[in-house]
Amino acid sequence: MGVAYLAFVDAQAIRSAVRGRHEQVGDGQHAATVRPFAGWRQGFLSNITNPKVLVFYLAVLPQFLVPGASPGWILALAWSHAAVSLSWLLALTVGMHRLRGLLLRQRVRRGLDAATGTVLLGFSARLAAEHA
Repeated sequence: MGVAYLAFVDAQAIRSAVRGRHEQVGDGQHAATVRPFAGWRQGFLSNITNPKVLVFYLAVLPQFLVPGASPGWILALAWSHAAVSLSWLLALTVGMHRLRGLLLRQRVRRGLDAATGTVLLGFSARLAAEHA
């Protein structure tokens, strides 16, 4: 199933690179068409269903807990992870906002689509070879 999904996603990316037609994004263009919390909901659902988060909390955090640790200490560890994640995502957002003009160029978008499609094609081929 994973191979088929990766093949579908890489085909979409390569098709987008070949066609070279991308939706033009302008300031405030989507403000009227997107519901206020749609982005938040999408991010929340993506994170809550991400197995890496569960693995992190089950594999890494217990190393820092001692028997009889107070709920306050456990919450402090969880909140520190949230604060570090928030800091990283804010820095990433600011950086991407500064690169927005470059990333919206037609040539750059086509190049990124082609590179993404090629990398995903390689991943799907490797995954298929491992399970063959």
